[in-house]
Amino acid sequence: MPQVHSGKGPEVVPRLGKNTLENIVSLGELCPWGDCFARLGADTPAALHEALLEGVNYGFISVDLEGRIAFFNRAAQAMLGYSAEEVVGQHSPLLFHEPEEIRQVAERLSQELGRPVDPDMGIFAAREALGRVTEEEYTYIRKDGTRFPVLLSVMALWGGEGEQRQVVGYLGVVADITERRKAEEKLRLSNEVFENSPEAIMITDAENRIVTVNPAFTRITGYDPEDVTGENPRILSSGHHDGSFYQQMWQSLGSEGVWQGEIWDRRKNGEVYPKWATINVLRDRRSNQVSHYLAMFSDISERKRAEETINFLAHHDPLTNLPNRFTLQARLQQALSDARRHETQVAVMFIDLDRFKVINDTLGHHVGDLLLIEVAKRISAAVRDTDTVARLGGDEFVVVLSGVTRAADAMQVAMKINRLVAKPFWVADQELHTEASIGISLFPADGDDVDALMKNADTAMYYAKAQGRGNFQFYAAEMNQSAVERLTLENRLRQALAKNEFELYYQPQVSLASGRIIGFEALIRWNHAEQGMISPGVFIPMAEDTGLILSIGEWVMRTACTEAQRWQEQGLPPLRVAVNLSVRQFRQKDLPQQVAGALAISGLDPALLELEITESAVMDSPEKAIELLKNFRSMGVSLAVDDFGTGYSSLSYLKLFPINRLKIDRSFVSDIGVDPNDTAISTATIALAHTLGLEVIAEGIENSTQLNYLRAEGCNEGQGYLFNRPMPAEEVLPFVREWENIVVGNPGPAAGTSGGEQRAAGA
Repeated sequence: MPQVHSGKGPEVVPRLGKNTLENIVSLGELCPWGDCFARLGADTPAALHEALLEGVNYGFISVDLEGRIAFFNRAAQAMLGYSAEEVVGQHSPLLFHEPEEIRQVAERLSQELGRPVDPDMGIFAAREALGRVTEEEYTYIRKDGTRFPVLLSVMALWGGEGEQRQVVGYLGVVADITERRKAEEKLRLSNEVFENSPEAIMITDAENRIVTVNPAFTRITGYDPEDVTGENPRILSSGHHDGSFYQQMWQSLGSEGVWQGEIWDRRKNGEVYPKWATINVLRDRRSNQVSHYLAMFSDISERKRAEETINFLAHHDPLTNLPNRFTLQARLQQALSDARRHETQVAVMFIDLDRFKVINDTLGHHVGDLLLIEVAKRISAAVRDTDTVARLGGDEFVVVLSGVTRAADAMQVAMKINRLVAKPFWVADQELHTEASIGISLFPADGDDVDALMKNADTAMYYAKAQGRGNFQFYAAEMNQSAVERLTLENRLRQALAKNEFELYYQPQVSLASGRIIGFEALIRWNHAEQGMISPGVFIPMAEDTGLILSIGEWVMRTACTEAQRWQEQGLPPLRVAVNLSVRQFRQKDLPQQVAGALAISGLDPALLELEITESAVMDSPEKAIELLKNFRSMGVSLAVDDFGTGYSSLSYLKLFPINRLKIDRSFVSDIGVDPNDTAISTATIALAHTLGLEVIAEGIENSTQLNYLRAEGCNEGQGYLFNRPMPAEEVLPFVREWENIVVGNPGPAAGTSGGEQRAAGA
């Protein structure tokens, strides 16, 4: 039987089962697992050797030169799930190894040894330096098919002496390294987390000296590892926190083992920044003594800025940066509390800009926004730092004056605001003008709480507008009654259409050259069942505000077309009827369909319908307005720009609008011969229109001086009290026939003589 020589002492031939595995003592010098056998000595009984091989936790597998298993200890059996009887005599690679792994090992060993290696025994084949332990990791397959990693150490077993000495087999020692792999993977993942964590990680020892930091620490603080290793973390301190702050931190670490909170630290470049930090105490598992401190933190500068921005936007108007309604109510509530305590007064001012809508609709919302920003600055400049200026939305502002001792204090501030706002604004390369209507309520006289004071100041503001705008008014009890009446009127207005309370009046439009009537402007009137005739100046703005103007406007369109067609059927010559379109109507998507429908239902020739559009309507969105106007022109409808000169028309757009005539506003006509500026504007408008190939109609002609001047300047048409006041539809037929008789029989009145003035006065 072959023998295994240890190279150190007498040869020992222990029996290890059915197959030969001799001189296991040689393990002592070939691998660490065999060291215990070497120390036993050559005289140790073979049974003891075998007992040790069976008792260790490592799998011992020996094979002969053909790769057949000769020995398979209990640990190997437990590890792989096979009994010794099942595997002894089998080729081990075919049982335990992945086939692809067998092939790769055989190829590698073939290259190393310079000769082919049989894959069936490749894993146990020795290297050229036989006797040297080879130690590598492999994947083993259990009997149940599960796979697990092992560390396999292989050595050659020798037999014979001298020249007869030769390899008689191989011994493999197998260790299950599943747990080690898990530990290594866990360690690898921990290292990956440490290196790639977006949070800074700093580890200190028990004496709070920095041991290590990760890359995120360097990125956030600016300190490299060599800058801080061995240092106390206090080198990061910003000085923002006092001793009590750190004392509380250490108390929390001592009692709970963790601390979390916001800290302001300093970067290497000196910049102070906020961070959110978590510090954990690490203890030795055996002694339970503190071994390290683990600190993790992140830079929260961006979050803090975002929070500040969100908090600001929640309490301020994003356009002007003034306090919003929410903040206003809180500050007003605080002002009232202070006033009660000190027995003073509080003034609340509601401010609304006059003609802002015209500017916003004409020049666009961007210009309107820029104007609001400038107005906010001027209002703020008129009050103290302790007062509050807020924007509620649109062109509405509120001022709260605290510590007021008398009403005159509020009056002086209101006068200052009026004066500042009335000055010209230079916005977007344009000079703009607006004024402020201000309503004032006083605590405690006009209200004892926030809601009452706000409501009464709002009421006073509307009263200020009614008084001519650009002024201020204090709240009085009778204003409340006025507000109730307005609400009642609004409710009645909603019912007026269904109750057929509206009717159209018509004002004649006259050719200034011939004196003949060429058409009428349709003007709506509200004949209320109880209150009688209600002025359009009262209910039209209300209809605009509530949106009722849309349904009312559609009714006006249908009625005007129907009555104009009836005049022709009664024998009158074709007379044009002019219908006004509000800004809100002009924005309706189905407006062309409404106009077409009114023409179709009435049977009126489209050439006899003229739509009057204000400057603000067409300049709100000029490109869209051009397309809409072209649509109307394609129907055969004529178009006029109403109130020309009061808005902000751009001449570059005006020449592109497919319109027929310009209408000079009555405010310019009324001062002809009185105000040279208005006279010049009228003259310039007529010249401009004729240059663009447009006709001109002047409204508000009331005397012969105005008529003669306009005729002399070439104005084509006119309307006003000089010719006649607006009349009901049933009066149109007799009026036209009488007028034609006068014009044909005696052209004097139409020429602006005293007869014409007498006729207008008697209308």
